[in-house]
Amino acid sequence: MCIRDRLASERRATRAFVSGATVWVSAERALSFAQIFPSAQLEQPLPEIETASPSTDDAVLALVTGWMLHAGPTTANVLGDILRLPTAAIDRALLRLEASGAILRGRFSDSPGEEREWCERRLLARIHRLTVGTLRKQIEPMTPAQFMRWLLRWQHLAPSSQLLGERGTLEALQQLQGFEALSLIHI
Repeated sequence: MCIRDRLASERRATRAFVSGATVWVSAERALSFAQIFPSAQLEQPLPEIETASPSTDDAVLALVTGWMLHAGPTTANVLGDILRLPTAAIDRALLRLEASGAILRGRFSDSPGEEREWCERRLLARIHRLTVGTLRKQIEPMTPAQFMRWLLRWQHLAPSSQLLGERGTLEALQQLQGFEALSLIHI
């Protein structure tokens, strides 16, 4: 027996039908769900575990909070489409979460468009750490042997890069252009 069937048989969760979609609802959130989606049809009645019915705004806030903990950078429109709620209700909840310091607003991905994105702050910090770690792995230091080979070529001491004549002198002087030799000489 799968976990959903076991939860349904114990009346801890049930399926609900909202605007042509089927979603699972836990008994702990049944009143909040009914507050957000009053026209939803439950497959079987659930026991009332919640002590008080929250306001619609508080229920939407709790719903959006749960999604933001796992969604990553997202927009109000995307959340509205997933949750089948108006974007205005999602925006109000996101602004309340931002005011509490739980989420941050900004441009976190390279998605086209000017729509602002939202991300839970700890999740964003984790994404940032992983990104920085990946970038650091891409920049590997060179070995001393590789550095010496480059330095000898750059300074024209390697046999294949030596400079000759007037043109060679001009190239060497151009390479030293901007080098402050006076700061190295003690007067």
